[in-house]
Amino acid sequence: MLSSKNKLCFAKAQLTVDENVFVTSSQYGKSELKWDAVQKLSRTKWAVLC
Repeated sequence: MLSSKNKLCFAKAQLTVDENVFVTSSQYGKSELKWDAVQKLSRTKWAVLC
């Protein structure tokens, strides 16, 4: 149940997308989500491997 007292649910947030990170920020906090990129691909007779 949402309450009008829950500031985090009703705060405006900004989402920034970069090559390898998502950044969300609001007046109450900031969070980053990073991921590893594919560094190398290999091809065999049967498959492509990451």
